[in-house]
Amino acid sequence: DANNCSSTKTISVTQPSAINTSVSINGNTLTALQPSANYQWVDCNNSYAAIPGETGQSFVISSNGNYAVVITVGTCSDTSGCSVITSVLSIVKTEHISIYPNPADGRVIIDGLYEPTYIQMYDAIGKLMVDFNTKDKQVNIDVLQYSEGMYIVRMIGDTYNIQKKLIIKR
Repeated sequence: DANNCSSTKTISVTQPSAINTSVSINGNTLTALQPSANYQWVDCNNSYAAIPGETGQSFVISSNGNYAVVITVGTCSDTSGCSVITSVLSIVKTEHISIYPNPADGRVIIDGLYEPTYIQMYDAIGKLMVDFNTKDKQVNIDVLQYSEGMYIVRMIGDTYNIQKKLIIKR
C-alpha cells in the first residue's frame, strides 16, 4: 500500500459437488442414480407428499402415478424430475382384502389374504410401526398402543402390493 505495508491472506473455498437427480426406470422400479445419499420418494400428483416408508435408493411402484425422489447429500437436497409410471397391472383379487373395523380402537383384522404376505403399518409421518410376514388368510393387529390418527397399512404378496388407510380413534 502507500505506507509500504503488505499483507497476505489465503482463503480456501470448497464448492459442494452437484447432486445427481437422474432416475432410471426399469419396469416398475425407479432408482436414483446418486449413490451414498438419503432418499425420500414423493408423489408428484399429491403436492410432492412423502410416500411412507419409501426411503431407499430404489422404489418399486405398486400403482400407476407420477413419482420423484428428494435426494440429500450432507446438508444439501435436490429433487428429481417426475417420472410417469403407467405400466402397473391392477390385480382384481385385491378388492377382497379388507381391514376392519375402520376406524379402529383396539384390534384390527386384515382379512382376505390369499398368499404369503408382508404387512407394514406406517404413521402419518412415515414412521414404521408394524412390520411382519404372515402365511395366514386373516391376521389381527393390536392398535391400543398407537395414538389416534391416520395410518397406512401396506400388504405385499407375490401378486399384490396394496395400501389401505386405517384410522385409529378412541
